[in-house]
This record gives sequence, C-alpha cells and structure tokens, in this order.
Amino acid sequence: MKTPCESSVILVPLSLNENNQTLIETASRLALETGAHLRLLHVIKPVWTKVASERGANDVSEIVENECIRLAQSGLKEMCAHLPEKVKYTKAYTISHSVPEAILKDASEHFAAMILCSTSSFVLTLLPKGISTILSLMAHSPIPVMAVPNHATLGLNDQAWRFMLADDLSDAGLSAAKYCLEWSRSQENSALFHIHVNPLVENAFVSSFVATFRSQNPSINPSIDAQGLYKQYNEALDRKLKDRLVEIGGENAALEGRYKTKLCVGPVTQEVKDAARELAVNAIVFGRHKAVHDKPFGIGATVYSLLLQQQYSIIVVPL
Repeated sequence: MKTPCESSVILVPLSLNENNQTLIETASRLALETGAHLRLLHVIKPVWTKVASERGANDVSEIVENECIRLAQSGLKEMCAHLPEKVKYTKAYTISHSVPEAILKDASEHFAAMILCSTSSFVLTLLPKGISTILSLMAHSPIPVMAVPNHATLGLNDQAWRFMLADDLSDAGLSAAKYCLEWSRSQENSALFHIHVNPLVENAFVSSFVATFRSQNPSINPSIDAQGLYKQYNEALDRKLKDRLVEIGGENAALEGRYKTKLCVGPVTQEVKDAARELAVNAIVFGRHKAVHDKPFGIGATVYSLLLQQQYSIIVVPL
C-alpha cells in the first residue's frame, strides 16, 4: 500500500455546502509534507431531470444543469484560493447519482494514493437510508481513506503527527501496520503508538476457565492458578505486539524513540478512546477487514463510534 509521496495524488472530495476549512488545511499540509498532488473533486447529483418533469418544461433541465455546473466551478475556484502557493492541485467536478461511486471511480482513474474527506456532516446522515458517503468509502475503497473532523487540532503549522495504530495482531492486519509505519517514518518528528486491546478482562477469563474446567471434570476441584494463566496470556500478547515491530520492519523507528507499543485490556472502543486521549494522538489508524462488510454501516463499531465523536482524524486502510 503506497503512502502519499511526490508522485502520488490525494483525492479530496468537497461538499460546497459545508465549511471545508479544516479539510483544506489538512490537505495542504499533507501536500506540502509529501509533495503529493491534490485533486479537489465536487460531485453534482443530477436533480434537473426531476425538476424538468415536475414543471413540464423541456428547457428547464438544461438551465438547472448549467446552473449547478456554474456553482460547482465557482465553489471549487473559491476553495482553491485558500491553498498555499506551493501546493500542486487540480480541480474537477463530475455528475453522478451516487457520490461514493463517483469518488471511487475518480480515484481509480487518477491513481490516487489516498482519499481525504471531512466528517463535518457525518452526524446528519445516520439513518440507514442516508448512510453517509464516508462510511461507504471506508467500506469499499481499495485505497486508504482519511476522515478529518471539522474541528481537528492539527493545522498547517501545528504539532507533529502522532499516529496511533489499533492492531488486532492478525496476519491480515500487517498491511495496515506497515502502511502506518511507512507514513510515520516519512514525517519528521512524528510518532507512532502501536496498541492492541485484549477485550477479555481477568474476572471473565478466570470465571470462564473455572466453569469450563468444572464442566469437563465435575469431580475435581481445580487447583490451577487461573490468575497466573491470565497473566501469562497478557504477557504473550505483549510479546506478540512487540514482535510486530520486526514483522513490519520498524527497528529504526523504535531506536529513534518514535515508536512505542501499549497493551490495553477492556472494552475495545473505550480502551481505544482512552489510549488516544492519554497518548495525545491526532490520527488513529485501523485496518479494514472483509468481515466488516456484513455490518450495517460497513465498518466496525469502534471506528463508527470514533467518527461520531469527531475528535481525531480516522484512517482506514484496506487489508
């Protein structure tokens, strides 16, 4: 998975009805840091056919279409005026009934390395019939999708990137880990916090172990130290998390003090939120699993909850 670089394109879908200041600032920062080319895209939904039908006028369709295009061109021009002079960019509009499909098609045609979008309207589109564009992109995009909250604290001249990778330690998650490390390496003074959450707390582990043992050996009183086994289990997870560094080739980053691991125990969503707050991160990275396509919104509960919270930039990497 290629991270943004001088030869790559970052696709930035824009809704002209929203405040895109934070999105433009984040896109500009990424472009200046990586040398990537920004492609600002606005998708126009064709409403003029319906309007023409309702009014019974053949010429209405063309009038409305031209006005929508004019507004799109004007809005994109205004957005581009806020970009720093050194940023390389192109602006474009397209007409489509499906905004996510249009974005993914444009990303494919222009070989984009990342899709960068805003969550500013996310909370307005929670009903099943109005699943937001960002959820659809995260569920189906073949390239990483980064969602920036409208009040993100990471501006053009703000602090360094502090990435937090939430890793389930599966083989499928290696691509997200490698992607996150590569991007962190390319950003001067950035830091990468690599965490794993064990959702099995000690009480649940001990109770389950004892109940299972007794069901299989009802006449024997278990003398095995369940607490000790739980401690060993967590130690094994911690070793696996640290060994992940070798798997993704991150020894240098660790030696430079830019890479740290943290094993958390408890409910996954809450532990990720607590770790993000404790480590003062500004971007959280997740790997997207095939299984999430069976979920209502196409992503996991933790990602969905963090998107609603709108405190951190969320990056979902396809596995």
